[in-house]
Amino acid sequence: YSMEEKDTLTEDFFRDRLRFLRNERKISAREMSLDLDQNETYINKIETGKSSTTISSFLKICDYFDITPADFF
Repeated sequence: YSMEEKDTLTEDFFRDRLRFLRNERKISAREMSLDLDQNETYINKIETGKSSTTISSFLKICDYFDITPADFF
């Protein structure tokens, strides 16, 4: 894989994993966004690739799901 292909695979995995964890808990993207004190479209934008997240926001997402970053991946 090229570096660009690896980045795409990682981004796709992240988005899919976020959606899976959220759906597994039956939480809407809007509800999760608001629970994280973000704009109501925050999670949807991440899941659709229109936005990315910071490390600090990623850690908040892990806390929200009560999992470690390693468990996320």
